[in-house]
Amino acid sequence: MGAPAELLVGALQTALEEIDHTRKCFALAAGYGNRCHTVEPPLELLVDGMELAGNSLEVLAVESLKDGCLLEGFNSDVAAECHKRCENPVTRKVLLQIATEENSHAEFSRRVLRWALEKGNDSVKAAVVCEVRALKTLQRPSAVSAKLQPLIDSADAARLIEHGRIPDADWAILYQKRMRTTQERALEIIGSLFVGPLALNRQLGSKIMKEPFLPRPDLNRTYQAPLISSTQADGFRR
Repeated sequence: MGAPAELLVGALQTALEEIDHTRKCFALAAGYGNRCHTVEPPLELLVDGMELAGNSLEVLAVESLKDGCLLEGFNSDVAAECHKRCENPVTRKVLLQIATEENSHAEFSRRVLRWALEKGNDSVKAAVVCEVRALKTLQRPSAVSAKLQPLIDSADAARLIEHGRIPDADWAILYQKRMRTTQERALEIIGSLFVGPLALNRQLGSKIMKEPFLPRPDLNRTYQAPLISSTQADGFRR
């Protein structure tokens, strides 16, 4: 697609951080559950691979909006809230790292979105505006699947929070705030590149709010936590 070097470096960095998040979460799960876990590739990748249909810049822009700006930002918000209420020191450390880095992933996604809009034609802009309007129709991620809900219901709610697991009702509040912020910031990018904020407001018939991100702990500093060692993971079992 001809993306600049800084975006390629950013994509590699975010991918490495996501792998690190997964390794740390599996280490925590092994400590809590006394067994090892792993992942399998998503079924859609096994069936269809990574083939893209249509305008690749449209796909990149829309996915950067939805999966990047919205969901990465939401992941950061959830991890930050979990960190604030968690009392287990090892889990808190992992949650802080995830909150910090997921927030940077959302910011990176906004840079990708801006680049795709600058490079693309009117169809890219139209696709993004359409998706911005449709964000409120997306199904939000839930804190637990329906299959595992009875297990959560039977657990001690206070102990869950002590270990960084907040209830789904809190997820819903955080998601609504992040969804609105994502819409507003995306429209600000479009307005600054094409028609200007005031003209864009008139076109969409809505007001762009200047809502800041939710406060989160120490997210303005770079944080690199070491991988959880086997000794730390064994500590959960003891």
